[in-house]
Amino acid sequence: MVLHGLLAEAGDVDIVARGAAWTRARALGKPVAGRKDLCVTLPALGVEIWSGWLDEDVTALIDGAQSVAGLPCVSLAEVLKFKLASNRPKDQAHIALLRAHLGS
Repeated sequence: MVLHGLLAEAGDVDIVARGAAWTRARALGKPVAGRKDLCVTLPALGVEIWSGWLDEDVTALIDGAQSVAGLPCVSLAEVLKFKLASNRPKDQAHIALLRAHLGS
């Protein structure tokens, strides 16, 4: 959302990893169980590396990533889908921003 200009800053950066990238993430920290996936948190960097994205197909998400400012990112439609599924209090403002931006 930051790279798309919807937010000035983010509390953290979420990364979805597979294969060698997930193996490297596990070497950087101990994976902890989230709601459905494993997460390696690197607080000094403000990064969370996830083994999955709720019930989404990780391969399809990664292969379908779009380049934003030179970085591979899932689409904003996927971010909205994730935030709606998570439906945490902290997601509510982001859901409103995404809906306004996407026209949904």
